[in-house]
Amino acid sequence: MKPNYIQGELFSGERNIKPDVLTKLHLLVTNTELPTPYEPKTQNRWVVTFPTEFGINSYMLSSTQRPNITISHDGNISYDVMTIVLRDPIGPSTTQAIWDVLIGITDMTFEAGTNREEIEKSVKTSLSKFKDGFEYVLELLDPIGITIEKWLINGKIINVNFGPLDYESNKTVKCTMTVKPNKIQLLY
Repeated sequence: MKPNYIQGELFSGERNIKPDVLTKLHLLVTNTELPTPYEPKTQNRWVVTFPTEFGINSYMLSSTQRPNITISHDGNISYDVMTIVLRDPIGPSTTQAIWDVLIGITDMTFEAGTNREEIEKSVKTSLSKFKDGFEYVLELLDPIGITIEKWLINGKIINVNFGPLDYESNKTVKCTMTVKPNKIQLLY
């Protein structure tokens, strides 16, 4: 005898199983095997990955946005700047990581005689390749952490704000980095 799915039974009528157990088994099987027909993307399930040389871990990020593209009347496109807000823990310091990136991609230098001269040489060597820009990845995640949307963003850092301080506040210190994209790809 074939199973009768119309009545919600998983097994043939020859088995001696209580109907409420069959219903629970049916719900268990159908809810775990079939995807939810509608699962919205949420603003809090994302991760950004910078080049490893930057020393900026994804858990340091607080907020960002997906690309904003402007289309002119003649069909040309331009990319609006993207703002990335990062938490600044005591260690590893986001401020130090961003500062090292700035040293590596700009002509900034340390004053002679400081204890950072050797670090500066190393930073300049490893980060100078990013002077013309860098690529980072923005991924949106589903409820279990699988990437459902992936952006490749090439751009240059055009502004860094190391954030306000206020004796009246106990909020987390944050840094803001603004990137001007020159190429954006939506992979999926």
